[in-house]
Amino acid sequence: MDQVINKNKLPQWSGETIENLVDPDNGVHSARIYKDQEIFDQEMEKIFGKCWLLLGHESQIP
Repeated sequence: MDQVINKNKLPQWSGETIENLVDPDNGVHSARIYKDQEIFDQEMEKIFGKCWLLLGHESQIP
């Protein structure tokens, strides 16, 4: 399913949009993506908040 992205409604973190944190043409992204609590909270909500994801059974963990 294709999804249309409205650039006016992109998430913002302290005045920045994701476009300011990522440069896909040069393969560069801000380290802030990994350490910002606000970004982490939004990722948790958007990625994991709506459904449960099976990563593996506990018997598969060494």
